[in-house]
Amino acid sequence: MDIVLIKWFDSKSGPAGWEYLDGIDPVEPISCVSVGFLLEENESYKTIAPTVGGGQVLGRVTIPQCSITDMRKLSEGD
Repeated sequence: MDIVLIKWFDSKSGPAGWEYLDGIDPVEPISCVSVGFLLEENESYKTIAPTVGGGQVLGRVTIPQCSITDMRKLSEGD
């Protein structure tokens, strides 16, 4: 499996509870960077995991393709 670095944007929520419309501050998406073993990729998403061992993975995350701004291969898999 290849090891990749993915830059992507994630959603962010505003504060819980009621807010007055005239007092709402902008809530910007969060810029993220994730590194891991590339488990799956297709036109809709990429799935990576930071830890692989004993035929298992730990910490798997799937990132929608529309959220990805950059992806670089760091190492070629065996």
